[in-house]
Amino acid sequence: MSLTSLETRRVHQLLADGEALVASLAGYEVDGRRRRFVAITDRRALAGWFRSPAPEEFPLDGLEASFDPATSVLTLRHGDDTAALRDVPAVSAHAIVDLLSHRQPPPPESDAGARPPRIRIFTP
Repeated sequence: MSLTSLETRRVHQLLADGEALVASLAGYEVDGRRRRFVAITDRRALAGWFRSPAPEEFPLDGLEASFDPATSVLTLRHGDDTAALRDVPAVSAHAIVDLLSHRQPPPPESDAGARPPRIRIFTP
């Protein structure tokens, strides 16, 4: 499920000056029908609802992410704080889990060896 241009604009409004969006995806709240998003920046992770004024904010240090393919649920955890989204695209969820666990996704075969790894924006 990709972010629409209106939703992408909403995420960009939440960014601080000079903050870069690294990864984002959209889904639904686990026990409801409202659309949620996760946005990973170079400074923090945000999890919120598109119509809510303030998203949950997680520091990147100590942030853990997991994805359950059986239920299509992405979960972010930092200490006792948790945010979860259901019905997220598996490829994008795995990319966010890899990103937050400090593993880089492999470059496409056509780019292998052509240039150094770079941060990519994942928008399914």
